[in-house]
Amino acid sequence: MKSLGCLLAFVVLGCVLLCAPALAAVSVGVRVADHERTLPQLSAVTVAQDTALQTRLGAQLARHLAGATTGYQRLDELSMNLHERRLKLYDRLGMGPLRVDLVWPDRSRTVYTMDGNSNRRAGYVTGQSRDPYGNQLPDQSAAQRAGAVSLVGSYQFQNVRNRQAWVRAARAQGIPVHVDTPSATRLQCRWSGTALSCHTE
Repeated sequence: MKSLGCLLAFVVLGCVLLCAPALAAVSVGVRVADHERTLPQLSAVTVAQDTALQTRLGAQLARHLAGATTGYQRLDELSMNLHERRLKLYDRLGMGPLRVDLVWPDRSRTVYTMDGNSNRRAGYVTGQSRDPYGNQLPDQSAAQRAGAVSLVGSYQFQNVRNRQAWVRAARAQGIPVHVDTPSATRLQCRWSGTALSCHTE
């Protein structure tokens, strides 16, 4: 009976290891407005413009996901250790990295990822930030050709204030934006072959 139990255990373990590559990657959505105590109430456009803020937020997000926010050092440390083990397990099973979709109070979105080697900090994913209307937000990826080209296209905003926020993010990355019509709520971005530029429509 004992031998049969061992055999079954090996069969189950083998199935887990063989099936691991087919397992879906782990993804979690976080509504930031529901976690005012543990996460700052920002927006995707604010985060996209500031690499230092991206790093700080990554550390905060890691603690939030681990539940290491009690204020008790030993308990928080235990929570972080367990979270790291869980991430390493995801990696071994082919389910990592963990993808975290942050939904800010204004409905804009920022993406972070974590794996077993993240050193207790989630990593900001460039080129994935979106404003409340689904427009891609310029971030540091615009400094590279592929990132700049990904911004080519038309952008529609609900109002001038939202358009201005997008323009500030673009200019923070060195992207020239020509505002010919101050009341415009549409933008067009083009790639010249060497540089990206945008203008209102």
